[in-house]
Amino acid sequence: QRRCGRAGPIGRAGRSGRFRTSAPRRASDPVVRILGVDPGLRVTGYGAIETDARGMRLVEAGVIAPAPSLPLERRLRDLFDEMRAVLGAVEPDVMVVEELWTAYRNPTTAVLMGHARGVICLAAAAHDVRVRHLVHSLVKRALVGSGGARKQQVKQMVVRSTFPTRSRSPSPSRTSSGPRSASRASR
Repeated sequence: QRRCGRAGPIGRAGRSGRFRTSAPRRASDPVVRILGVDPGLRVTGYGAIETDARGMRLVEAGVIAPAPSLPLERRLRDLFDEMRAVLGAVEPDVMVVEELWTAYRNPTTAVLMGHARGVICLAAAAHDVRVRHLVHSLVKRALVGSGGARKQQVKQMVVRSTFPTRSRSPSPSRTSSGPRSASRASR
């Protein structure tokens, strides 16, 4: 078992091993592939969607979880390597990274999150993928109608819109955050 492996797709996998939510697109449809990332040093969630005139569909979703027992520089390297593997597999047109948010009373958390965001952006640059940054409250407002929505409310809305036949939410919660950011960017 890899110590920093992607949890893999959620739901039923097709032949490619990636989760598919709808029929394949027609070749004539202009398609944009967006990779949404909810950065974290312990767990980074991601989700890739494709959008076109007919709507959007989930391509892949998962998590990257470096071993917390490793030194910081090794966890950052593992996060970088795994994010590069995701970028290579998903081949997005654009990556959306959730902006850093932390309370002022937790400056150490903010610095560590900044490290994670930095290596994620560096991985995108290594693949020549454009990066957009979205504030978490904007993502919440687009999905739930309130910028102050709780994480569970957002997760339920993402699961309903992304996995209409699924009765349970994906785990961990960051798995649903990647598609959330990607779907907000598609609007």
